[in-house]
Amino acid sequence: MIDWKRVGPSIQQHRKRAGNITQEVLAARLGVRLATIARLETGNRRPSLYLLEKIAVALGCSIHALLPEKTTSLAARTPPSLIGLPEKYRRKIALIQKSPMHLRNQRYEQLGQAFSRDIERYLTPQAFAYLQEIRMDDLPRSSYMHIAFDRFLQAQFPAIMAAIPQEDSGLFASGVVDGLMTATVRHHELKRTRP
Repeated sequence: MIDWKRVGPSIQQHRKRAGNITQEVLAARLGVRLATIARLETGNRRPSLYLLEKIAVALGCSIHALLPEKTTSLAARTPPSLIGLPEKYRRKIALIQKSPMHLRNQRYEQLGQAFSRDIERYLTPQAFAYLQEIRMDDLPRSSYMHIAFDRFLQAQFPAIMAAIPQEDSGLFASGVVDGLMTATVRHHELKRTRP
């Protein structure tokens, strides 16, 4: 999960690493007021995903680098749930990598949705509890949830995530999120229709 209290100091740290840029210079590059940067760095304001993307570009880092995880993250508490890569996913990933570039995005998302149907079978009880925590977390934008899931997948399923090219891992994580959310909605609908 994202540690919102550490996002501001993380932005400040990356700003100083990027050539010791002042708050004024960063504000000018982003087209925002100096007070906005000051409030972000002191933790008095959460950045929107749009602003976070602009900050990452201006500082030459990734959004992931600006969003530190809580120190009690799953990766620190438990070993990965699945060390090996199941053969069916190995074959599917190999097929996707051979497919034309314009089809890969859709196929990685579809693979993520398929994996979401299997995910609970592979998780340890602690990992499942953490997954539920991520799903229930009141994140301001779904993109933050996708980042949290991407980190979760990296920690729990390193073999699968290592087999997927880094530039496509977000698409896979997005498919997992979509699949899990669809399953949750279906589950709630079934509970309502049962007498």
